[in-house]
Amino acid sequence: MRAGLVWGAALSGAALMATLSPALGQEATVKQALSVRGECTEALHGGKLPQYHSCSGIVFQFTLSDGSIVVMFTGAMSPYFFLGKGSSWTQKGGGRMIVSAVAAGRGDSYEEFPAKGYCRFENLHAGDKAIVSCSATMSKGHWSAAFKSNGKPPEVEEVKG
Repeated sequence: MRAGLVWGAALSGAALMATLSPALGQEATVKQALSVRGECTEALHGGKLPQYHSCSGIVFQFTLSDGSIVVMFTGAMSPYFFLGKGSSWTQKGGGRMIVSAVAAGRGDSYEEFPAKGYCRFENLHAGDKAIVSCSATMSKGHWSAAFKSNGKPPEVEEVKG
């Protein structure tokens, strides 16, 4: 039951971001959601924004209808997002995403900020623990997060809509 609640919250948060985000386009919707379980190894959001120093044992990647990607780290305070274009976790091998914006918020209220940076991931299908990391700089500060998977491949949720 808890997994369903996590997926539901993650999907609704990403759907809200996809619908409202100028960086991703007004018409983008979530087409696929992937999750990886493991442990957060770094989370630092500083500068003029509220500072978050934690993330949970799950990270998500959402593929949107316009081809954009959203990587979401869930934290004690709120989820935070790195938005951009790049590789999907469904591919074999590692990949990279160029970050164009970051966002954070609670409930139905999210703030988005233009940013420059990247997200990288190691081969999440190899059966070994793999790193997912994101780093971005914006006018209000720098955000970064790193996560080590449990060695299992991403769980996939196709979104109908």
